[in-house]
Amino acid sequence: KLAVVKVADGFNDPAGVSVANDGSGRIFVVERVGRVKIVDKSGKTLEEPFLDLTKINPLGSEVQTGFVEQGLWSIAFHPDFSQNGFVYVHFASLPFNGASIVARFTVDRASPNVITAEQATKTVKVLMNIPQPYYNHYGGMIAFGPDRKLYIGKGDGGWEGDPLDAGQRMDTHLGKLLRIDVDTPDDVP
Repeated sequence: KLAVVKVADGFNDPAGVSVANDGSGRIFVVERVGRVKIVDKSGKTLEEPFLDLTKINPLGSEVQTGFVEQGLWSIAFHPDFSQNGFVYVHFASLPFNGASIVARFTVDRASPNVITAEQATKTVKVLMNIPQPYYNHYGGMIAFGPDRKLYIGKGDGGWEGDPLDAGQRMDTHLGKLLRIDVDTPDDVP
């Protein structure tokens, strides 16, 4: 018999949940507004966000949340996270007019529960910047597969009925399930 058990509450528009598979027992809750919070193994939500994309950009938030389908959608931890500290996020970018951004940050081992604004700025690597023609139908889920590739769910780009026919075209990243190899040197696309 299955039962729903409340683990934690008090989040601001939660959009996803992930774990680091590092033995810590931490649960990472993605808030659409641009923050990731940690629920520790005792069930306590840590006050300081693990990652706060609302405070790393001098212009304001890094994350565009003007429409209900925009925001920070998901987080994924590299299969070797315990060794390399690589964390990937997928969000709608405010500085890039709502474009979908897939970016990597590196956790500082001395501060495993918080990626500070300085650490975020120092370690960020943008893997993909996918222009968004409309304000909806983003998709947003990212996850690592058993093949160690990062899978990225992309919506059709927006509006109603896929007016760009993106789901049928092979010349766009929109309307696809993308698979990328993140284990390439930083100077290789």
